Amino acid sequence: MKMYKSLSIVVAMLGVSLSIASASDIQEKKDIAEIVKQSENFKNTDPYFAQWLKGQAVILENILTDIDVDSKSGMPDSTIQIKSQKADFKFMLDKITAEIDFFSKTTAPEQRFNVKDFGAVGDGKTDDGSAIRQAIATAASQPGTSVFIPKGKYRIGGCSTRRKVNPYANIPGGKDIPGTNSIQDGHLVLVGLKNLTIEGEKETELVFSDAISTAIRITDCTNVRLRNLKISYATVPYCHGKISKLVDKETFEVVLDPGSKMPDESFFKRAQTGGLLRFFSETIKSDDLRPEVSSIAPHASRPVISKTGDNTYSFKINGSHSVLKSYRRGMHFALYARTYGNHAIINFSSNRTRLENITINTSSAMAILNHFSDLPFIINCVIEALPGSYVSTSADAIYFRDCGLGGLLNGNKFYHVGDDFLNIHSYMRPAFRQDNNIIYIPVGMFNPDFVRPGYRLGSIKSSLGHMNVGEETEISAVEIVKGNGKLAGVDLSYQYKITCKTALPKLITMEDVGDAQNRIPDMLVIMEAQSHGGVISNNIFKDGLSRMLIGGRNWLFFNNKVIDTLDHYQLVHFGPEPNTNIHGGEGFQPRNITFSDNNFNCISKTVFNFSSRINRFFPEMNTIASSHIRIINNRIKLEARTVGVPVLRIEQAENIIFSGNEVEVDVPVNTPFAKLKFCRNITITNNKIPASFGSIAIEDSPVTGLKESNNRNSEQ
Repeated sequence: MKMYKSLSIVVAMLGVSLSIASASDIQEKKDIAEIVKQSENFKNTDPYFAQWLKGQAVILENILTDIDVDSKSGMPDSTIQIKSQKADFKFMLDKITAEIDFFSKTTAPEQRFNVKDFGAVGDGKTDDGSAIRQAIATAASQPGTSVFIPKGKYRIGGCSTRRKVNPYANIPGGKDIPGTNSIQDGHLVLVGLKNLTIEGEKETELVFSDAISTAIRITDCTNVRLRNLKISYATVPYCHGKISKLVDKETFEVVLDPGSKMPDESFFKRAQTGGLLRFFSETIKSDDLRPEVSSIAPHASRPVISKTGDNTYSFKINGSHSVLKSYRRGMHFALYARTYGNHAIINFSSNRTRLENITINTSSAMAILNHFSDLPFIINCVIEALPGSYVSTSADAIYFRDCGLGGLLNGNKFYHVGDDFLNIHSYMRPAFRQDNNIIYIPVGMFNPDFVRPGYRLGSIKSSLGHMNVGEETEISAVEIVKGNGKLAGVDLSYQYKITCKTALPKLITMEDVGDAQNRIPDMLVIMEAQSHGGVISNNIFKDGLSRMLIGGRNWLFFNNKVIDTLDHYQLVHFGPEPNTNIHGGEGFQPRNITFSDNNFNCISKTVFNFSSRINRFFPEMNTIASSHIRIINNRIKLEARTVGVPVLRIEQAENIIFSGNEVEVDVPVNTPFAKLKFCRNITITNNKIPASFGSIAIEDSPVTGLKESNNRNSEQ
C-alpha cells in the first residue's frame, strides 16, 4: 500500500537508517520477514488479517529504528526507553505469532441457524428478541457455527438478564470475592461465546426498544463476528432545533426542527447527564445534514425545560456562563440523553471481535467501545445521522481503552458524532501502598487479564508533575488479599498484592497522600495495555463535535480522510489530558505512532498538538509527554476562521518528525506555522507551507536538536 512505501522513502530521506543492524540482530530481521510472508499467505483466506499483519511489520520496523535513534542520542533516560521498546517488540511479536497460529487453524462456520426457525418474524412489529436470543444460545452450544438473520426489521424489546460474575476467580485469593462485576444490561448480551458469527443481509435491521440502553454487549468472547446488520432504536435519544429568543442571562427559548423528539421525553430525565446541550452555527451546509460549524458555544447539562407552545420550549441553564453573552438567536442546538456506559456496541474483555458492514445511526453514548479487548476489527461500518437530523451518537465514534492489541479500523465512515472522533486511552492508577518490591492496588482499578505474571508495571512520578514512565518492572506474582475500610472514597476490602521482579523507585502512594485534595500520588500503568499494533486506514471521519485524543503506543494512522467543522483550538491531541486525581486518569506518553498520507480538511486550528496538562497542580512542566511520532506526507487544507493559531504545536515531546506534508489555506494567516516549547530532536523538513505563515516560534524554554529546512512554497 502507498503508506508503507512512502514511510520508507521519507525516513531514508531524513537520514535515519531502516537497516536496523545497529539496533537488533539477524533474528529480529527474520521475525519481521516472516510476518510479511504470513501476510501474503492470508491474502486470499483472510485479507483483513493480512492487512493487519502487514502493518505489524511496519510497526516493528519502526520500534527498531526508534531504538537505534535512542541509542545514539546520549540522553540520560535513553537506556530506560530502549529497554522498554525492546520489551514492546517482544510482547508484540509473541502476540502476533499467537494470532497467526489461531487464524491458521480457524475455519469458516459449517452450520447456520436461521432466526426464523426459532420464531422470529421480522415485520417491524413483533418483538423478536426472545427468538434471536434463543437462536444465539443454540448456536453458542456448538462453536464454529453462525446465526443468520434474513432481511427484515426485527424489533428487540427488553434486556438480557443481568449476570453476576467473578473475574478474579483465577487469581490466588480471588475466589473469596463475591460476584462483584455484574454483566450490565443490554438488549443482546453475548457472554463467553467462541467462534460464532451473527450475520444479516443488506436489508437486515435490528430495532432496539430502549433509547438509552446498550444495543449489543460482547463480554468474555473469542472470535465473535457481527456482519451485515443495521442497528437502530425505536426512539432516538436526542432532540434538535434552533434558538428563537434569548430571555435573560439563564434562559432561552427554542423551536424544534420538524420531526424532532420532544425535550421533555422521559428518557432525558433518566439520562445520567439529565440532557446535554451542544450548539451549532445558524447555517446548514447546502450538501449535508450538519450545520457548517459545531461546538460554537459552551455546552450545558441538565437544563430546566418548560413547554411554551406546540413546538416551542424554554431552556433554563444553571451554569457559570451567561446566555446573553454565549448564545445568539438562530443557533442550532442538539439536546442529547447522554448516558455514560450505554454505548451502542460494547466490546469488553473479548478477543478477535469483528464488526463488518454494521450501520449505527444513533446511540445515547459512544457508537463502539473496545475495553480490555485484543484485536478488535471494525471494517466497512457506517455511523451517521438519520435523514432529517444532524445527530448520530451522543458521545464518541470509536474508543479504545486499555486494549492489548489495537486491531484494525478499515473502510469505515464515522459521521455526525456528538463528541470525539477517535479516542485511544490507557488507564493509569495510583499505588495505594508500597512495601519494597510489593505494591497494593484495590481490585477493580486494573482488569485482571492484564495484572498477570510476565506483564510490566510502569511508574509515573505524577506527584512531581511527570507524565512519562520513569521505570518499569516485570510482575512476578499476583494474589488477592483482604483489606478494610475506604481511602479517598475507594473500597479497600480486596486488593491486588503485586510482587515485582525488581522494586520500583519509592512511590508517593495513597497512604502518603490520604484524603488531601491538594496532593496527588504517583501513578502505575500496565505497559502491555497500550493498543499496540493498531492499524487505522482508509476511513472517513466527518463532523465530530470534539477531537481525536491520541494515546497508546506502536500503531499507524494512514490514508484516512478527516473533515472537521469543530470550532476548537486543536484537532489531533497527542497525550490526552488525563484529568489526573487521586483515582487516576486516562492516557500517558504516546510513543511510536505514524500519521501518513491522510487528508485533513478543517477550520483553521492547531491540527497536531503535542502537549499535556497533567493536572491543576503543575501548570508548568518540563518532562517528556510523547516521543517518536511521525507525521509524514499528509495533506492539510485549512479554512481560516481564526488567526494566531499554529498548525503544529510541540511541547514536552522528543523525536518528532514532520516531513513531506502539504498545507493549504484559503486566506493569508500571518501566524507562526509551528510553536515549540521544551522539546528535543524535532525534525521539520521538506514540507510545502504557504509563505503567509511566519517562522517557527520557539517559546522561552529549552528546545534542542531542531532540524528545519525546505519548508516553503509560493503563496497560494
